[in-house]
Amino acid sequence: FGFVPFHTEADVEHALRKDGVYLDHFRLSVTIAKQQEEAPKHAGKAVEPEKKASTSAAQREEGEGPKDTGPNFGLSGKLAADTNTVKGVQVMYTEPPEAQVPALHWRLYVFKNQEALPGDQHILHIHRKSMYLFGRERKVADIPTDHPSCSKQHAVIQFREVGRTGPGGDELKVVRPYLVDLDSTNGTFVNKEKIAPLQFYELIESDVIKFGTSTREYVILNESSLKDKSVKMDNGGVMDEVM
Repeated sequence: FGFVPFHTEADVEHALRKDGVYLDHFRLSVTIAKQQEEAPKHAGKAVEPEKKASTSAAQREEGEGPKDTGPNFGLSGKLAADTNTVKGVQVMYTEPPEAQVPALHWRLYVFKNQEALPGDQHILHIHRKSMYLFGRERKVADIPTDHPSCSKQHAVIQFREVGRTGPGGDELKVVRPYLVDLDSTNGTFVNKEKIAPLQFYELIESDVIKFGTSTREYVILNESSLKDKSVKMDNGGVMDEVM
């Protein structure tokens, strides 16, 4: 028998309903394909991402806001849903090709109302994987954020291998942490500044991260940080001798 081409979602639904059958996953595939065409901004740009990342770090040293490429969300449509499903939950984020496990032992120091969380909750080790997902959906979140202002899949810290210029002018490869807000409802903040959604934001030592209106603060440091380094908290407090 012959095949009838479908040009729109309405054509598909009409054909399926006429036979008394309605397939949700087919409708989802058409919708996602349509959204992919209408929203190219979600795709990563292949225009010297390493150079742009280096420029972003330089801008931060000068006190300017970060400017970097958007993350690469990879596959789209039904295939992406199958590939990124964990414990029955579709993960919104796909790691980019330059994802890399860091050699440095990066850590998050967690505070609430200027006080360190008790016991092991105070230190989160984030060097064992290339990506960590934050959010209220505990089935997929690596680091749960249970505050009601946080989204189910709120943000990720992504380690990326990027290019840097060495002291002698040589091009070096380093693995750096980046923060991506997954278009959350109430936003992600670094040092009190709300970051743009769906963009790689390079993190540097002592950055203070907050999600939504939660009072928890996450200070990022690594094993090479100075033991006597003082970190000014968003709420005016100071953290001393964290290592």
